[in-house]
Amino acid sequence: MIEIEPAPRSAGIEIEFDVSQNRIPSDFRSCVEEGIRDGLTTGVLANFSLVDVKVRVVGGAFHDQESTEVAFRTAGVMALREAAKAAKPAILEPIMSLEIILPAEHLGDVLNDVSARRGHVQNMVGKETVQVIHARVPLAELFGYSTAIRSLTRGRASYTMEPACFDVVPEAIQKQLLER
Repeated sequence: MIEIEPAPRSAGIEIEFDVSQNRIPSDFRSCVEEGIRDGLTTGVLANFSLVDVKVRVVGGAFHDQESTEVAFRTAGVMALREAAKAAKPAILEPIMSLEIILPAEHLGDVLNDVSARRGHVQNMVGKETVQVIHARVPLAELFGYSTAIRSLTRGRASYTMEPACFDVVPEAIQKQLLER
C-alpha cells in the first residue's frame, strides 16, 4: 500500500518506507523502490512522468515461500499507479517569461494577443516612446509568435523569452490531450 502527496515544485521524488521489516524485508525494499520509480517514469496520464511527489510505502506482505523480487517490483508499480490515480494528477506545461518592447501605439493589440495566448501580464513600464510588457505565457501558445508580433506591430516590436516555471494545464486542454 502506498500513499502519495505533492511535494513542493522542483523538490523531485522522495520515497520513504513507513512499514516494518516483517512486512517488507530490507532485501525487497530496493525492488519495491525500483517498481515505484518505474511507475513514476511511465505515469498515469498519457504516459507523462510524475514529478515533485513524495511516496510513502505504508503496507505490504511477505511470504517465505511465495515472495520474489519480481513480485515486489510489480507490486510497487501497481500500488503507485493506484495511489496516483486516486490523487487526481494533473498535466503540467512549461510557462515562459516574456519581455516585449513595442511602440506605445500598438500596446492594445499586443495585450489582446497575449491574453488570447492564455498569457498573464505581470507588469508594464512606459519609457518615452516605447512600452515594456512583462508577461507569462504557456510555451505551447508561443509557436509562431515572432511572426505574429511582427504583424501586429508592423515589425517594430522585439521580445525575449526564457523558461519561468511549470503550471497546471487547464482542464479543457488536458481533456483534449488525453483524448488523443
